[in-house]
Amino acid sequence: MYDYDIFPLGHLSLNQINKGENILNILENIIINYSNNSEKILNLSNDFYTNIPHISKKLKIIDNIEILNDKKKLLNYMKTL
Repeated sequence: MYDYDIFPLGHLSLNQINKGENILNILENIIINYSNNSEKILNLSNDFYTNIPHISKKLKIIDNIEILNDKKKLLNYMKTL
């Protein structure tokens, strides 16, 4: 389902997943309403990856709806584990 090269590290707590979802909700609002706020988007992307660590050589900034939706799907999947 997901690329294991970027899959989150280990088992995440429900609290971590909820924090990740909250960050994504804020990001979604900024992307839709204030798309030119690249500094805030970068900071929130960093916050997301801090709470939801990934195995990857290069993490993508969550700066568009496609990436954001992929991360939301990932967190929903993580809740089922």
